[in-house]
Amino acid sequence: MIEKRRKTTVEERVQVCHLCHLVRFCQRHHLLQFRIHGECNNGFTLPLCGACHESLHIALAAIVKKKKRASQLWEALVEALGKDNTWIQAIENQVYETCELVVENEIKYFDY
Repeated sequence: MIEKRRKTTVEERVQVCHLCHLVRFCQRHHLLQFRIHGECNNGFTLPLCGACHESLHIALAAIVKKKKRASQLWEALVEALGKDNTWIQAIENQVYETCELVVENEIKYFDY
């Protein structure tokens, strides 16, 4: 049976986004796939606002999984904002940190 996601607390929803550092309504981004690892409350989630959450998923799909549409979207965003944009760099750094976490813990992550 697939584990259900627990309801977020008010404190989890209204906080500083890990990537853009603005106080926003945040979502829990699971660094380890929820459908495989379930609800991990052991430091494997990040609070992300909606824009950062979607952008991180697109960046992961583009950079790690080499998905065509995600790559097109990510490249367009990087071109629009510039490779030196601190937000773009924060997202790319999180992609690499996520990959390191997966490798360090020998976790099967990118198997869908």
